Formats: sequence, C-alpha cells, structure tokens
Amino acid sequence: MNSFEGSSATLVDQTGPYTHAAELLSFAMKQVPGTIERPRLLDLRCGTGRTARLFAQAGWEVVGVDCCPQFANSWIDICELYPGCKFLDDDAFSGLTPWSLGQFDLVIALDDSAVEFLESTSLLETLEFANHSLRRGGHFVYQLERSTSWSVSDPLATCVGMGFEEAWRASPVDLGCRIDMRLEHCASRDIIVAKR
Repeated sequence: MNSFEGSSATLVDQTGPYTHAAELLSFAMKQVPGTIERPRLLDLRCGTGRTARLFAQAGWEVVGVDCCPQFANSWIDICELYPGCKFLDDDAFSGLTPWSLGQFDLVIALDDSAVEFLESTSLLETLEFANHSLRRGGHFVYQLERSTSWSVSDPLATCVGMGFEEAWRASPVDLGCRIDMRLEHCASRDIIVAKR
C-alpha cells in the first residue's frame, strides 16, 4: 500500500480487498447512539464475510447480500456462530424492499465485487437503496475507482441530492477525516462516507 499526504490526512492507496475493517468498526461504533442495544450492518456484495465477521464478533447484527451462491457456504459458519446474522442472495437488493426500510446503522459496499458492481450499475440506485435502508443518523460507506467514467460527476453532491444529510471523501484508515475531493492523489480508489 502506498500513502499519500494531503491536507491533514493521509490517503492510503486501497487496491484489492478492503483491509481496514478494524478502522471501519471503530468509526461505526462511535457513530451509533448509546440507546441502540445491538447495531445492524448491511454489507452489500459481502463476499466471504470477512468484514461482517468482525462486526458480528463486536455484537452487531449483520446481513450480507451477494450474488455469488458459493459465498453462502462461508456465511453458514458466521450465521451459526453469531445468531441474528444472515446471508441473502442478490434478489434482496432488487429495488426498495420492506425488509430493509430504516433497519440499519451502517451500510457498506467495500468488497472488490462491490466496486465493480457500483461501476457497472447505477450508483444512483445503490444510493437510493442505502438511504432507504439506513436509520436516521446512519452511514453508507463505499469505495469507487478513481475514474472519469463514473455514472455521476460528483459523488458527494449526488449523495446529498439523494437525501443524505452530508457526504465526504475519507481516508480508509480514518473514516471521520474529511479529505477535499479536489486534492489530487494517485490512489486508485476513493472512500466515500454519506450520513443519513
């Protein structure tokens, strides 16, 4: 991994699998109100559940959604070890569905397949689904390839336009740290955090 200095933050080149799950959990724990006994995570394109397992170990209820049936096998272990966790196939993500309405404190799309999914489908649909699924004050954290071929020209303004209260570009190692979108760096991906 390469680090890139900018503003007061360090940008880390995030290529390959998302490797900052502990930092994500730390950020998420600070955001959840103390009145919520068991926070809920929705992991879109969850893969084998590496990030989900860490959240489940910390007492979160986790729902993983993925299109690859082979990942369901790795989730059997997670669901047996951590009651309240479940795996859904990608059909659950088709449109706004009642099962997810305002049920989650955190929605993530960080796996490599999630990056490809966000690039190949409408980011707007994913933002709408995430906003629909989050409780007020919840966060959607996702990563995008730094590319001029985004389906939207400004992901931060698009998040706000889709109903999120605010959005910022973040360092993967400090998701609360806001990094100016105009700051040039050679990292291949940007982490975007949107607050409902």
